[in-house]
Amino acid sequence: MPNPVPQSDTTRLIVYAVMFLAVLGGTVTLIALGKMDAASGLQWIISGAGLIGSGLGGIKLAQDMRGNGSGGSAE
Repeated sequence: MPNPVPQSDTTRLIVYAVMFLAVLGGTVTLIALGKMDAASGLQWIISGAGLIGSGLGGIKLAQDMRGNGSGGSAE
């Protein structure tokens, strides 16, 4: 079974950028349709970026602590 966690830093950056753009695009769309005001939209963008960034950082930390799945030290 393939590992769904991105293994390289470049892949993690691409995943972060795509997820951020999805949150940004959805928020801008809701503001344009009048379903959300600008202040709430800004809050959604900032919160989304923070949650996505800390989640991807946590995945990297867990991989480093595990030694990339080998069960050994990350040195």
